Amino acid sequence: MAGSVIAFGISLLGLLIYASCKPGLEQHLRNVGFPDPAMAAQMAGFSIREVRLFIVFLALTLGLLILVMSGRFTGPRARWGGILLGFCWWWI
Repeated sequence: MAGSVIAFGISLLGLLIYASCKPGLEQHLRNVGFPDPAMAAQMAGFSIREVRLFIVFLALTLGLLILVMSGRFTGPRARWGGILLGFCWWWI
């Protein structure tokens, strides 16, 4: 579980670095065939939002796994653990 938390931290750090490079990403997109600055900005923004969405789902899934492994979903609550994990899997 510690490895998953470390991977989450590294992913979050990667998001911060990636988002801070948005102007460079926009410039790169303009250089490789998308000369319209508005389109390049929109594409870069979409890409960063997708990485944020990944971070959100990773955090939700890790949180649920921590709850399952800690015994929170035992006995009659086991069904809810399966439903919540299934919803995360289905949503992705």
